[in-house]
Amino acid sequence: MPTAIVRERQEIEEMLDSLSEENLNELLNFLHYLLFKQNQIAAGPYQVVDQFEGLWADYDISEADIAAARQELWANFGHKNV
Repeated sequence: MPTAIVRERQEIEEMLDSLSEENLNELLNFLHYLLFKQNQIAAGPYQVVDQFEGLWADYDISEADIAAARQELWANFGHKNV
């Protein structure tokens, strides 16, 4: 492996040690996205996605969460901001 890549990997490992648990989770999600994007490029631009369950697999969203989000979204609908 080229020296520059080895140094970059070492730098990444050092930075990982300084991240909080919340930021590690965010980084993990971003890495999943990068791998997905990389695979999409390799597969071609017109790959059809027919299942969305995997998109929400890591989230625990309740009916109450959805209701609260809807209420917040529609709370000021039709009101003019002056």
